[in-house]
Amino acid sequence: MGFDPFFAVGLLCGAVAAALSQARTDALRRWACVAGLAGQPFWLYGAWALGQPALQACALLYLAAWLRGCWVHWWLPRRRGSASPPGLGTIQITPGR
Repeated sequence: MGFDPFFAVGLLCGAVAAALSQARTDALRRWACVAGLAGQPFWLYGAWALGQPALQACALLYLAAWLRGCWVHWWLPRRRGSASPPGLGTIQITPGR
């Protein structure tokens, strides 16, 4: 198998999604699922073109995970005055205590 631009775009979107998921701010982290979803058509097409059912199943699982991320970060109704969706809490650990 040579260079496949479909997998290259899928890999790039996946790498961007992974990097965004580790961002320090919520404003950047919420974009991880969008970047992940952008790469899924390329993964699904590539898996279909190669005829790999295991890769197709894996791509569908990732699709479900990225859709859940969009649900949590974009589509859930927000509380008034709250930057985070309902049911999402954060833990702050203070060093030296």
